[in-house]
Amino acid sequence: LALSQAPASQQNGEGKERAKRALKRALALDPGAPRPLFALVDLHASEGNFETCIKLLRDAMDGGKNDMSDSASPLSSSHTVTWNKEHGDVIQSKLAEIHTLSENYTDALECYHVAISMNPQNGLAIQGLERLEKIMRGVDPDEEMDGDGEIEDEDGGQEYY
Repeated sequence: LALSQAPASQQNGEGKERAKRALKRALALDPGAPRPLFALVDLHASEGNFETCIKLLRDAMDGGKNDMSDSASPLSSSHTVTWNKEHGDVIQSKLAEIHTLSENYTDALECYHVAISMNPQNGLAIQGLERLEKIMRGVDPDEEMDGDGEIEDEDGGQEYY
């Protein structure tokens, strides 16, 4: 959000740090707002900082009740956040996505199942779970599949699985 509004010339380390600060301020003002949380998580994920992503998401699920002395967590303990009721399945899906990116497939699988149990209509969790299952089977999840369960390669041939 904040990073996308910065000019391309500022999207270096300084621009990202400014974006992080702005997103943390937005979360301090409204700890229940999902957009700044997810933007901050995406920013840390783009840098490969998955531990911070996991901490931010877990803090959000706990309603900001964890130790907030860590500067990585912008959530204020003075606010009551209703994440589990309103956005719990979405946070679980995002947490699963982060675990998938960090190749922690067991935790990702668990998070996707929790998200789907919270909201069986969560399309992101269902798609993410399908993608994760392909990864775990050793299939490239970005390959196009035809109706016969076959993957078409670039030269029009087919591979069977």
